[in-house]
Amino acid sequence: MKYQKVQKPVDEREKLRKFRELDDAFAQALRQLDDPNSDFDIPTGPPVRSLAALEKKT
Repeated sequence: MKYQKVQKPVDEREKLRKFRELDDAFAQALRQLDDPNSDFDIPTGPPVRSLAALEKKT
């Protein structure tokens, strides 16, 4: 028989609190992305695979 970990049931208030925290953080991130004057720096790098690299392989 496999051991099954019994999880403590999460209180509904705790679930709602966690959801609100995530929702607020998501809304704030969207506002930062929409603000043209925001100095929010999104790091970008080279693409994982480029079409040129794929065409060279064939």
